[in-house]
Amino acid sequence: MLAEFGGKGERQENTKYLVTVAWHRGIRRSKMNFLENLCKFLFTPSTIDLRTMEFGYLIFGVASAFIGLIVVIFDSILWSVRRRSLLGLSYSGVKIFVVWGLWGVGAGIGGFMGGIINIFQMNLQACASVGIGWPLILPRIFESTMATEETQSETKEE
Repeated sequence: MLAEFGGKGERQENTKYLVTVAWHRGIRRSKMNFLENLCKFLFTPSTIDLRTMEFGYLIFGVASAFIGLIVVIFDSILWSVRRRSLLGLSYSGVKIFVVWGLWGVGAGIGGFMGGIINIFQMNLQACASVGIGWPLILPRIFESTMATEETQSETKEE
C-alpha cells in the first residue's frame, strides 16, 4: 500500500494519518465501552467487577451522580408542588440549577472516592445510597482518609 506513494515525505504523512486514525478509533471504542458498561450497571442488577469492567470507579461515580441528580430533581418537584423538601433544601429561581449541579457533583465525587477507598460494595444499592446520602457520607470518607494518614505517620515516627 505504501509502495503506491511516490516520495518519502508522502509515506511519512500517510503513516501519521494511519496512526491518528487508529488512535481516534481507540478513543471512540473506549468511550463506547464506558457508555455500555455504565448502561449495563444502571439498568441491570449487577455489581462492578474491577477485573472485567473497564473504568469501574468512574462508572460508579457517574452512576452515583446520575442517581443523586434524579433524587434532587424529584425533591425540587415535591418542593414546587407542596413547598416541602425531603432533603431539607430550598429551591428558588436560578438557584435550582445550581443545587441540581452541585448535588450531582457531590454524589459523583463521593461515589468515586468511596469506590477507590473500597468502603462500598460497588452495586446499584450502594450507588443509590451515595446519590441520596452523600452529604453524610463524604465527610466521613475524608475523616477516614485523614485518620489513616495520621496512623501511618505515627507508625513511621516510631
